[in-house]
Amino acid sequence: MKALVFGARGGIGKELCRLLTEQGHEVIAIHNKNLKWTIPKLLSTHKPDWVFNCVGKLGNNASWFEEVFVPNVRTNWEMVRYYLNHKDDKVQIVWVGSSAYSSGRKDYILYSSSKAALHNMWQGASENFENTNINIGLIHPTRVDTPMVAHFPKKECLSAETVALAMINLTNNMKSSTLLEIGI
Repeated sequence: MKALVFGARGGIGKELCRLLTEQGHEVIAIHNKNLKWTIPKLLSTHKPDWVFNCVGKLGNNASWFEEVFVPNVRTNWEMVRYYLNHKDDKVQIVWVGSSAYSSGRKDYILYSSSKAALHNMWQGASENFENTNINIGLIHPTRVDTPMVAHFPKKECLSAETVALAMINLTNNMKSSTLLEIGI
């Protein structure tokens, strides 16, 4: 399978690229600096079987709206918008959400809000892609041990490998758009 991985530089995305490569898949790793190409152009040029979006920004209450919502929401919207115009394509898409989608976090209002928006986007997109060969999976993990949360006090975290394996497993088995919540 040909897999396009957004956010391939670190954390979950880096681990996902490693695992997909070990399994023999063709991996196109997209780093933030590579997003100078538009997402629709990447999708139309590469025609992937699988698309993974691991792009994420934690931000905090001092963050600018665009600083958090562009990576956490807009990148996914660009995928949805592309496939709304290409409903004959066959593709499995998996996004990384967060357990923060279900309730706001005191010091991370924008982050929690962006993950709630992503959840609602997934719901609407899932309905739009019913009866097509386009499936979207959304994984809401609890805290994952990545550089994004390195400044938090150490407590139990999922490994990036655990989340990446769950993403691959979901992609391999998804028959319709699917939500998966994973935790310790």
